[in-house]
Amino acid sequence: SLDGANKVVGSYSIKHTTGTADYYGALRLIIPSGWQPDLNKYPTLQFQIQRQSAFNGQVTLLLKDNAGKQALREFQVAADKWYMQKLNAGKKYENEWGSVEAGFNWSVINEAWWYMWFSGTGTGSFWVDNLFFNSARWSGTYGAGGRELAETDEELHSENECLLRAKALYDNLSS
Repeated sequence: SLDGANKVVGSYSIKHTTGTADYYGALRLIIPSGWQPDLNKYPTLQFQIQRQSAFNGQVTLLLKDNAGKQALREFQVAADKWYMQKLNAGKKYENEWGSVEAGFNWSVINEAWWYMWFSGTGTGSFWVDNLFFNSARWSGTYGAGGRELAETDEELHSENECLLRAKALYDNLSS
C-alpha cells in the first residue's frame, strides 16, 4: 500500500504489512510493460528501506526478468531507520549477486521483490521509498563510407556527448 506518513521523498512510500504471523513479509513491485529497466544500461539499483523491530534485519531482494528467471541479493538493515541501498546490477556486476539463475536477462526486469524475515514467526511492517535505476551508460556511434567507431565513456553524460566524442575520434583517426 502507499503510505503518506512514513516516507523519505515525495508524497508516499510503499508499505508492506504482515498482519498474520508468518516467517517473512514480501513486497512485490510489478514493472509495467514498456517501462522495464535495462540494468546493463542503468547498472545501479537504488532505494531506501526501513523496517520495524519485529523483523530480524535480513532482507532478500529478488529480481525477475521477462522469462521469470531470478537474481537474488541479500543485505542487512537495522530497525526503525531509513537505509539507502545502492546496488550494482547488470551483467557486468553479476558476481556481486548471491544467486543468479543461468540465462538471467539483465536487459528486461519485470519484477522486484523485497523479502523481510522474522526470527521465528511474527507480524510487522516495512517500507521501500526513493526507488530508481541509475548510472546510465551513454554510447554513440559515428561512421562514414562503411567504417564506424563506437564510443562508450563513463565520464560522458548524454548520447549526444558520446556521438560528438565518437565523431571527433573518427575524424582524428581518419586523417
